[in-house]
Amino acid sequence: MPSQAEEQRAKRPFAVTDVPEAGLQIFVPARPQWNWETQRRRDTHAIILSTPEDYYPPTSIDIVSVPDITIKKELLPLIALKSLATVRKSASAMNPEVMRKMEKVTYGDIVGYEELLSLRSEGVDYEALSFAGMMPSGRSVAFFAVTAQGKSEHIHPMLTKIISNLKPLPNN
Repeated sequence: MPSQAEEQRAKRPFAVTDVPEAGLQIFVPARPQWNWETQRRRDTHAIILSTPEDYYPPTSIDIVSVPDITIKKELLPLIALKSLATVRKSASAMNPEVMRKMEKVTYGDIVGYEELLSLRSEGVDYEALSFAGMMPSGRSVAFFAVTAQGKSEHIHPMLTKIISNLKPLPNN
């Protein structure tokens, strides 16, 4: 039987949002309204979602999908391994520690590999879910979700809803 909190989360509305710069349609939590923006990243744009100021736990999710990169299913584990290692290297200033090693996961029709990291920045401990995978079309998709230490399971239902509903925009 679902708890009252789970039922409330299920009822939370989402704004279906087209993000042409990233070539994606994304579900943005609408109650409370999450903040979002895009940032230029090499050959694409990242979508940065963040919780409002009074939301607990505070969370930030970076989503990146490069329209020109498609992945063959049989190469996904190797590509994910390299991608997740690159993320750890880029987070080296935060002393990343792997709490849960790379494992295969699915978010709706999106399949990939994920690991859980512990990070430390300016004396504060965080957890980060790092994911590298592919959409049904083979298009690459990755996300990096950061929240308070010990709270990654708390944000997982919202993260699942957001990532499971990612769709490429037509002609992308």
